[in-house]
Order: sequence, then C-alpha cells, then structure tokens
Amino acid sequence: MPEHKANNADINYRTITAQDDAALAAIIRDNLKARGLGYEMIARIEQEAEIRGYSRMYLETHDNLDVAIHLYQRCGYTEIDKPEGVVHSSMNRFFIKTL
Repeated sequence: MPEHKANNADINYRTITAQDDAALAAIIRDNLKARGLGYEMIARIEQEAEIRGYSRMYLETHDNLDVAIHLYQRCGYTEIDKPEGVVHSSMNRFFIKTL
C-alpha cells in the first residue's frame, strides 16, 4: 500500500492508496484557516479523483469538527449513515458525493 506524505508550512497531509480506494488526511494550520484553502484542496482532490476514474468521494469526520462538516456540506457532500465495515472508532459523521 503506497503512502505519500507532505509536511510544509501550509498544509500537512497523508494519502494512502490500496487497489480501488484512496484515503486522505489533511490538516490546515490555524493561522491559515478562513482563506478558502479547504475549498481549493477539495476541488483539486476531486479533479484528480475524476482523472483517475473515481466516481464518488467519501469523507469521515467527527461531531466536534464543525468547520469540516460545514465545508463538506458546502462542497456538495451528503451525510450518510455509518457504512458497514468502518473501523474508525473516533469518527462518527460520514459523507459522500458523486463526482
């Protein structure tokens, strides 16, 4: 399972890919929030996913991450019930979007 990491002054992220699935964890530094970076990041990730042939995007977050939940909803993601097989014990909000 290939893993790619980047840690710079703006955004820290890690992607993990396995066969047909890819996971991304991203954190934007507090002093850079409210500048549209989250919207830009999601748009770029969605574009790359489409290029690679993905037709849906799936996101997980937690109740205490109100800003992330708002961002996902503004980007067109729909909240869904917890999918079967999800093993993240700390995540309790789930979203999906058809590209």
